[in-house]
Amino acid sequence: MKYALDTDILTYYLKGYEKIVEKVDNEAEDNNIIIPPFVYFEIKKWLCENNAVRKLQALEKLITKYGIDPIEKESLDLTESVYYML
Repeated sequence: MKYALDTDILTYYLKGYEKIVEKVDNEAEDNNIIIPPFVYFEIKKWLCENNAVRKLQALEKLITKYGIDPIEKESLDLTESVYYML
């Protein structure tokens, strides 16, 4: 079974909530974790707006580890930059 992390769970993970981190890491060992593109975009936008550099780095590490389709990730990064131009 795969688990898609929602925005709240990913936020708690990045904040270091012990129970969440433990559960996600345990499931990730079996490659059961995915991060939906819209969740990635939402979290990254929020972290950028708050200049949360360390959490942005942690997010990118999670994306590398757990996965998001690279093409989708590139599209979301581009969408994000267009959003900030408006």
